[in-house]
Amino acid sequence: MLIESLLHNISFSLSTLVSEDLAYFYGIFAVQSAKMSPTSFIFFYTIGIILGDYMLYSIGFGARYIPWLKRFIKPEVAKPFGAFEEFLLVTRFIPGTRLPTYLYCGFTGYNPFKFGVILSFSTLFYACFGVFLLQLFDVSLDPSDSIFIRFSTSLMIALATIMMFKLVVKGFRFKRTFGEVFRPIWVSFTKYRRLEFWNSWLFYLPFVPTYIYFLIRHRGFTGCLNANPCLFMGGFIGEKKSEIDLLLRQHIPNDSLRTRLFHPRREVKFPIVLKPDSGLRGVDVAFIKNQEELELYLNSSQKVLVEQEYCDSPYEIGVFYIRYPGEKNGKVFSVTKKEFPFVIGDGESRLFDLMLRDSEIKLRFEWLFDQTHLDPNYVPAKGEKYILTRKGSHSKGCLFKNGAELEVAAQAVAKTLDKIPDFYVGRADVKYSSQEGLASGNFKILELNGAGAESTNIYDPSLTCLEVYSILYKQWKAIFEIGTTNSRRFNRLYLWRFFLEIFRYKTNYKRPT
Repeated sequence: MLIESLLHNISFSLSTLVSEDLAYFYGIFAVQSAKMSPTSFIFFYTIGIILGDYMLYSIGFGARYIPWLKRFIKPEVAKPFGAFEEFLLVTRFIPGTRLPTYLYCGFTGYNPFKFGVILSFSTLFYACFGVFLLQLFDVSLDPSDSIFIRFSTSLMIALATIMMFKLVVKGFRFKRTFGEVFRPIWVSFTKYRRLEFWNSWLFYLPFVPTYIYFLIRHRGFTGCLNANPCLFMGGFIGEKKSEIDLLLRQHIPNDSLRTRLFHPRREVKFPIVLKPDSGLRGVDVAFIKNQEELELYLNSSQKVLVEQEYCDSPYEIGVFYIRYPGEKNGKVFSVTKKEFPFVIGDGESRLFDLMLRDSEIKLRFEWLFDQTHLDPNYVPAKGEKYILTRKGSHSKGCLFKNGAELEVAAQAVAKTLDKIPDFYVGRADVKYSSQEGLASGNFKILELNGAGAESTNIYDPSLTCLEVYSILYKQWKAIFEIGTTNSRRFNRLYLWRFFLEIFRYKTNYKRPT
């Protein structure tokens, strides 16, 4: 019995390496079911967590000798917290901070004893609080209670603990950054009433059964990987912007912006746009105006980069294009208008206060401050138009609106994409100066994305859930149908190559020096 209990506790401790939150929930459930004593839960949960933390610390230490690991090390995540020790103490409760922070600690040789003590304190406090809630609400530890009651009680206590700590830490960050807590906390929670602000995994979760249906009906990933034979893996994953640029240079050189691999020894003409050669959702895209900004950016990124000439046309849209094999002309499936948020100064109000007065911008304030170098206390002059972001990515704060009224004018984009052999489905991000110019072919393609692209009009806040998932259904139906047809004409791409490219996409390759 003693050995069985010990093995159970050790297994529980090791489960924290898989998911800390799920392990926490199970630990509360085990205590409430009398399968584990409160002391054992606190001890083994803490041991497992600290073991995982030191594993990340060790990997960070090894990153000194493994260059590609350096791209995960981002000390800037601690910026809003002042003292680094304060930040280290609360990383347990801030999603996305543990990996880069603990790797950074190992990479810089941060005192390992101090590292362990700080994280042990926060973990002990976290585990003890869950047990305290069990006692506070006088929850019965009688294992004869129904499994439903024990499960529900444990789930509520675990969620209450997790949410409370995350709320406290978020409030601490807001106080440090914005000087207040209630308004930003309220906005950061109420925004989830809108579908467009859900996490990606949650947003696509209702669509998973439909995707599985397409996989079964079309016998695997063929529809994704063969949708665009001219692109690597059909543009579903692993394609490189530099390779796509060669395709554009060959077939539509006058309608696309020049994009090439960045080399630090080559002379740069500012302003330019830098972005990872393999990337998505606007991650690490930067508008560079001078040499100082360029050096700061290069020091913060280890990825292979491409440079693109800057286009100052005021309007940007995303045109989702579909052409079935055998058809000469494709069609515009959807158009998304991209509106770059801005505020108008009154000479008195802080930038942060101006943002919270706008019904759309306030919902994006976290994205905007996380992705840019905005000063919340800056006071724009009266009448000053202050542009908050230049990135045309929804997750970076850009507003996306359904542009159905531009579909006729956007046919000019479709006619241009018709010139690319074996390109059948994807999204072109386009800049233009006027609707008349767009219709007459006066535009520039910023970026071309293949089968992995989204029909981004799904992020229009005016669309209902039914309309959003209806668009996704039609989009993926077309992708699978096109890919299945192409698989009869080209060599079939198999699943093992798909996972190989995921690994290749994640690890990337070395940047020129």
